[in-house]
Amino acid sequence: MLTGTYKINGTYLPTQPTQGHWVPQEILDTDGNGHPIYPTVHEFELQWSALEPSDFDVLLHFCENMTATGTVVSTLPEYHANVYRSFDYTGTIVQLPKPGQYFEKYILNTTMVISNVRV
Repeated sequence: MLTGTYKINGTYLPTQPTQGHWVPQEILDTDGNGHPIYPTVHEFELQWSALEPSDFDVLLHFCENMTATGTVVSTLPEYHANVYRSFDYTGTIVQLPKPGQYFEKYILNTTMVISNVRV
């Protein structure tokens, strides 16, 4: 498998993002000993620096079709691996892409979060 490529249910995203990162986990609470309690699932955020509106539309419809089935298999960089490689995470949820501001004929800084990632 190629590394650095993102797929949903085995299908490459129509436009590969320019960036992706694991979202830092927020502390939910602390236990009786003062230790932090974190969520059991993680999130991964994809970002496109500039998309043409037609590319955003294709991405949006792609995600709508994938989310209609419920959970999906997301191919992402492996969490805390000692080398960069892709890994298939099952049971993930694709949130619809959020467009950024318009500039000239582009949509800047579009983001999309993949949640419910069990590492």
